[in-house]
Amino acid sequence: MVLGIDPSHPCGELAEFAFDEAARRHAPLQAVHAWHFPHASGYAPGPMDARARAESGAEASRALASALGPWRKKFPAVEVHELVAEGRPVQQLLEAAHGAGLLAVGRKVRPGSMGPHIGRVVHAPCRMPRGHRVS
Repeated sequence: MVLGIDPSHPCGELAEFAFDEAARRHAPLQAVHAWHFPHASGYAPGPMDARARAESGAEASRALASALGPWRKKFPAVEVHELVAEGRPVQQLLEAAHGAGLLAVGRKVRPGSMGPHIGRVVHAPCRMPRGHRVS
């Protein structure tokens, strides 16, 4: 079971669903949070970037642990693994979901000039191996 979560916008309904399903299935839950290190374009990364990147990664780990805390208390029997990875959310989720029985990902509906639309992660193409069927 894999839960894609953004600690800055946690979705209680999604987290509860994922933890409840993991508990019912007696399956471990992998919580995935992907983050991106912002940097100015046009220069080569240096030692300061490495330090700042490490600090950003540590902050992302703390934020994920904090967002999962209430759910760990509510579902103490669920084994939770946290994955905090730098990179695009869609790529991290697809990699984490390989072989998983269930992938739980929320969506954020955004207003647009042509009506509401959902984010890129939900729109990500999912290429299944030839002969594989989703049931």
